[in-house]
Amino acid sequence: MKNLLKAGGVVALSGGLFAVLYPMAGGSVDVLASANHAVGGCSTVGGQSGVGGQSTVGGQSGVCGVPPTTPFVGNIPAAAVYGGSFVATADTNGDGRTSVTSGTAFVCKVGNDRLTVRFSGVGTCTLTAHVSAGSTYAAADGVAQSFAVGRATPSVPTITNVPTHPLVGGRFHASVASNSKGKRSVTSLTPQSCAVGPNGTTVNFVAAGQCVLVAHVAATTRFVAASGLPQALTLP
Repeated sequence: MKNLLKAGGVVALSGGLFAVLYPMAGGSVDVLASANHAVGGCSTVGGQSGVGGQSTVGGQSGVCGVPPTTPFVGNIPAAAVYGGSFVATADTNGDGRTSVTSGTAFVCKVGNDRLTVRFSGVGTCTLTAHVSAGSTYAAADGVAQSFAVGRATPSVPTITNVPTHPLVGGRFHASVASNSKGKRSVTSLTPQSCAVGPNGTTVNFVAAGQCVLVAHVAATTRFVAASGLPQALTLP
């Protein structure tokens, strides 16, 4: 190969390699083959960048990418809860595309836009900010940032089947609506008129008067416990 190459030149070889030629004593030429790679838009040969930050290999020139400030998520929610979401802001002076990744997908998942974070569970959410290489700055990764995601408040539990014509001596099984899957129950604020049975949802009408009931839903791994507003009916 040495007999075919001109000293002081740079030629491209197969497999993304370059041959860099160095004059030797006696007129011979030494050949150093090295991968040509780009870091932040800076082409390098043998791991060395061109003079003044410019690369002139193969007639191509380009400015070496400057390391940006370390990207970080600058708008982490102060009180994140299950079912919520936010659009992360990756703060950096880099001019490439910003994104975040999750190290705890069972608690927080990143959407297709690589910035929207949805809280899919309860626990510790760990996010890492990134910025890709731009026209001036190189790519960079931030450090992992962790924060807590708590249980959400469920929708207000409500008895959906309050009788319109209750009678003393009758009963009904209360149906409680809520977006939580916690155990349902009702309590009576007027036990002299209506009493709740041992199962927590059967209401017995025991005397004439106003019956006031309150629906409840127990806590789960994703929702806190909650109580509804008083709901009244009249026993003739």
